[in-house]
Amino acid sequence: MNCPADLDVANDLGQCGKTNPYLGTTLSVDNCSITTISNNSPGTFPVGTTAVTWTVGDAAGNQQTCIQTVTIRDEEWPSISCPPVVNAISDPDLCSAIVDFAVEASDNCPGWYLDYSEQPSSSFNLGYTEVTATVTDAEGHWANCLFLVHVDARKEVCNGIDDDCDGLVDEAEDWTRVLKHLTADGGSGDQYGYSFDVHGVWAIAGAPNKSAGGQKVGAAYILYREPTGWAMVKKLEAPAGAEDDQFGHAVAIDAAGVVAIGAPGDDEAASNGGAVFVFGLTDPDYTDSWSLVKKLTASDASANDRFGSSVALSGPGLLVGKPNDDADGPDAGAAYVYNQNMGGSGNWGEVGKLVANDGAAGNNFGASVAIDGQLAVVGAPNEDTKGINAGAIYIFDGASNWAQFAKRVAKTRASR
Repeated sequence: MNCPADLDVANDLGQCGKTNPYLGTTLSVDNCSITTISNNSPGTFPVGTTAVTWTVGDAAGNQQTCIQTVTIRDEEWPSISCPPVVNAISDPDLCSAIVDFAVEASDNCPGWYLDYSEQPSSSFNLGYTEVTATVTDAEGHWANCLFLVHVDARKEVCNGIDDDCDGLVDEAEDWTRVLKHLTADGGSGDQYGYSFDVHGVWAIAGAPNKSAGGQKVGAAYILYREPTGWAMVKKLEAPAGAEDDQFGHAVAIDAAGVVAIGAPGDDEAASNGGAVFVFGLTDPDYTDSWSLVKKLTASDASANDRFGSSVALSGPGLLVGKPNDDADGPDAGAAYVYNQNMGGSGNWGEVGKLVANDGAAGNNFGASVAIDGQLAVVGAPNEDTKGINAGAIYIFDGASNWAQFAKRVAKTRASR
């Protein structure tokens, strides 16, 4: 007899194993008839390698066995969720605080563990501290998230102590500090701040109408939080930018030193087909060392699609909205998922195109987007389920090849 070929397959989604994989059949011959063929398959195979014994018997009671190995690979990444900001007040008579925090993590298999750049229940100084939490599973797959711990000074009271850590004792409470940031080269109609994103100590602001002569070429500005406040460290412009490109209409920034900037009026792929420019921080020791990594256009670009009207970043994932895509009808909309280093180092390769299961003309699916790890959310502000242009959001799962698994509309009917 010959056993079926050894099996090597991935786990079932959400399970630390695989249930009832097809094992194949034996190749068995006998001078008399074969009466029994059996195996000791457990039905559900755990991650790892399991030996399956096949037994063949004939009418005379003779038996022969062989071994088939079944290997189940854990190809599921762990998940992690961080709080956005953990706020604390300085401990009495100290300009710091012991801060505890919790991060939610899970995996389909046991054996995963959490690690932090700053440990829970440790001392944090006044101001903002960026914390990275990383979950790693037994196979070495990992995911991380970032959040801020914000320690604010206690209010000053009359007790002979500098409670608010400003160098003065028992003075009247200070005025609240407010920051307003302007560009050094600001001008009429620039619309600086039309788009904005912040991640840890980095921020980016778009000025889609920035130009010397009203051409709406656009620009974006990188800001960095220094001990004395926020400072503009780099102005970004599109290479060969042209009139009405609106570079900076949408912006996104990630703590890993990546920014994405939408220019929905870019004409390279098609008239107003749109583009997204990805820039990277080339030297972490210099906050102004940003350079162009990749210019992206839609693989199926056509005129007036306005690819890049919205952008979102999460680690190696980039989500781009194209609200005027016509695949499901005029201006029904679409969104595109890209992964860093897909197709080569520094490349951003297209993973898939997202459309609504019930897409319809005029919905403008992709007008807004958000991504967090393997979860993508796309807004369709003119969807009509709850009334004309009442709007809806669609949720997609990267672990299921970016399939749509939910649609949400407001509970209260509202037409615009």
